[in-house]
Amino acid sequence: MNGLHSNLPAAPGHIHDAGNPQHRGPLRSQATYCRICEACCGLIADVRGDRLIRVHPDDAHPHSRGFSCGKPQGLVELTYDPDRITTPMVRNGPPGSFVPVTWDEALDRCAERLSAIRDEFGPEAIAHLRGNPPYFESGGFLWATGFSAALGITTSYTVNAEDGASRLAANEALYGDISRFPRPDLWRTNLAMIIGANPLDARSTRVSEPRIRDAFDSVVARGGRVLVVDPRRTRTAQRYEHISIRPGTDPWFLVALCKTILELSDQRAHAELARTFAGFDEFAALMAAFDIDDCAEHCGIEPTTVLDVAQEFLRSESAIVYGGTGTCVQRFGTLTNILLDSVLAITGNVDRVGGVLAGWAAIDLAPGRPGPKTGIKRSRVEGRPEVGGGLPSAALAADISTPGPGKIRALVMRGCNTVLASGGGGERLENALEQLDFSLAIDLYVNETNRYADVFLPVTAMYERDDYPVTTGDLQLRPTAYATRAVIEPVGLARDAWWIFDEISRRMGLGGSCPDKELEQLAEARGSRPTPTDLINRLLEKGPGAGLTFETLVEEFPHGVTLRETLPAGRLTADLPTPDGRVRLNSEQLRSEIGRMRSYHDSDETWPLRMIGRREKGSQNTWMHNSARLYPDDYRFVAFVHPRDAEVSQVRDGETVRLVSAVGSIEVPIKVVDAIRQGVVSVPNGWGHRGGSWHRSNRFAGANTNDLVDHTDVEAIAGMSIINGVPIRMEPLEKPGSATGHGDQQAR
Repeated sequence: MNGLHSNLPAAPGHIHDAGNPQHRGPLRSQATYCRICEACCGLIADVRGDRLIRVHPDDAHPHSRGFSCGKPQGLVELTYDPDRITTPMVRNGPPGSFVPVTWDEALDRCAERLSAIRDEFGPEAIAHLRGNPPYFESGGFLWATGFSAALGITTSYTVNAEDGASRLAANEALYGDISRFPRPDLWRTNLAMIIGANPLDARSTRVSEPRIRDAFDSVVARGGRVLVVDPRRTRTAQRYEHISIRPGTDPWFLVALCKTILELSDQRAHAELARTFAGFDEFAALMAAFDIDDCAEHCGIEPTTVLDVAQEFLRSESAIVYGGTGTCVQRFGTLTNILLDSVLAITGNVDRVGGVLAGWAAIDLAPGRPGPKTGIKRSRVEGRPEVGGGLPSAALAADISTPGPGKIRALVMRGCNTVLASGGGGERLENALEQLDFSLAIDLYVNETNRYADVFLPVTAMYERDDYPVTTGDLQLRPTAYATRAVIEPVGLARDAWWIFDEISRRMGLGGSCPDKELEQLAEARGSRPTPTDLINRLLEKGPGAGLTFETLVEEFPHGVTLRETLPAGRLTADLPTPDGRVRLNSEQLRSEIGRMRSYHDSDETWPLRMIGRREKGSQNTWMHNSARLYPDDYRFVAFVHPRDAEVSQVRDGETVRLVSAVGSIEVPIKVVDAIRQGVVSVPNGWGHRGGSWHRSNRFAGANTNDLVDHTDVEAIAGMSIINGVPIRMEPLEKPGSATGHGDQQAR
């Protein structure tokens, strides 16, 4: 590790101290927007000289209406963080040892090594590894597609396939297409049930709604209810009505809910449902075979509560179910998400105002035909299914380290920290990364994953680039269009990701990485290259936002423009690519998973507790922990433990304990709280820092919860790692002189 800190370049010389006369000049302000999460809140950036001073919420932005969390200001800090890498580097020793080079040297090395591997082993030997931040970067997102096409890369491993693939698989089961995504009509509904989400802290998941608290509050103001189903009394659960549930048992609760709703409905309603939904009679029979008391015993929710919720769904004029990441990262994630929409289907809330609707945006990236079927392609060694064009990142280690045809030999890592973020990460992935013939990283910091790269290419942060919300537009509940120019010049030698991709493919002799080849040819005929702005204009021209261009948005509508007040009804179920054009309630996926759920038994006295993850308010996976604003010096990484569990395990508040699973162990300090369900331990995810360029993150360290996850035990349909509801036990750390040895022999 010493090589990392001794060889990293110093902070860029043009970042001046605040006292520099240049920064005592006039202040200018510019409208921009945040690109940290789906919410994409409008911001006002204040700049003095060439330095960004601060950002604050944009009151005139029609999408966020004056709201923003604290993360955008934290990113101002990270933009000028001395630990950030702003110079191209090549590795010159063990992992994390780098020396600065010129851009030409770095790009030429990438082109030479990728060309050599491609020529010898074919494009199938090269793969992408993408994290979450690049999803919100329009130029890099689009040009990465073109880069893959230019090189012939067909394999991509993504963190999204680790936290959301089961929702996509559920879309396919119900609507015949992974891209047919239901959006909850929060602003017009009379009942909202939140499962596996804490939107007041983690913001919106799979929807873009900055004012999500106001949206839920509006349900209550209309006389409706907001129900929060969660093992922990989160800030969201505290504000509304909390229903405590055992981790990983969501489908048992939802089956009980469907059964009760159907029992309370009359035959006339059943006849109408049978006409509307394919397989309704079979679905009803499947639900009728369950016993409510048995379901209640599994999920820990009283039958009277199930009855109350069922009656509320039937009474309400409209209802939505809002499922977050927690519904996906469990043993029966696909089944849970199928049942979420099934509840809405049997209560008449699919594709109707106040229920779930299809998205609508000025730029719609959804393909005109159904997306690829789940599992058509699988990972080479473990057979994990590709969902939505991405393989689970947990499958990568085996595909690198196992000899044979199709072995991954080169990796393009972009905005990811899979060692900490994936259920198949940890030491296993680290060992595999060292076996690659070549890898390059495009990122802000050296982290626990990309420290194994051969070349590190510094990328711009969000305030340093032009952008349009290409990937999040159709997640909006109140469709809006907005764009931003870069607020400041790139710090140091950082460059946009789209430019990096374009340069490498050109230096390989494969042409540029623009995904629109007609646009590329037109630009080259003029002696130039196409830019993301050019492509965004073409996409806007094809969409419903007549007359909109990137330039008009920036110049005439700097705060954004409202396109629609609400989402239109009728599009979610129109022209469904199912055999009879109807939503399928009795899919093969439902039937197989119901059978698997019935036969699964996880009662084991060796593992009396269940671990769940926790996203902290200031966290965004692994990459914002270096901000002193978001993580001040008094921050403490702690696991939440129920008082009774602490008593049984003979541990006390503030102590460090050992959490042990069948495959590993971690040591964490605990905080004893009554906001967690008995039998549950909640540990923040995205931690375990060591060896990256981020000194502050390394000092906090924390523990990597994925060390407790069995990478061979995966969700059956989408192949996702099971990281919620992990069976564990809790032990006090051994006192000096006590006997050694603890837990299963497999635990490390």
